[in-house]
Amino acid sequence: MASTNTTLSAINRGGIATLANGTCWHISSSELLKAKDWRIGAEVAIQGHKLTNVETGVQLDVVPIPLSADADEASAGRNGMNG
Repeated sequence: MASTNTTLSAINRGGIATLANGTCWHISSSELLKAKDWRIGAEVAIQGHKLTNVETGVQLDVVPIPLSADADEASAGRNGMNG
C-alpha cells in the first residue's frame, strides 16, 4: 500500500489529528504523548493505520474518522435506505 503525504493542520487534546487534505484521524490514547512535539504544518505520511511525521520519523497508530456525509451515507446503506 502506497503512502499519502500531506501536512498536519491540528491535533486537539482529544487526540484528533486534522490534516491539510481534509481527513481526520483519531490517535490512539497510548500514542498521543508521542505527538505532543509535532508542529502544525509538519509533513506527514499516511499508510494504512499509521501516521508518520516525515521530519522526525515518529509513527502513530491512528483510525480514520469518516466525514459526516460519508458517515450518513454508510449509515443509510446499512439500514437499506440508499438509492
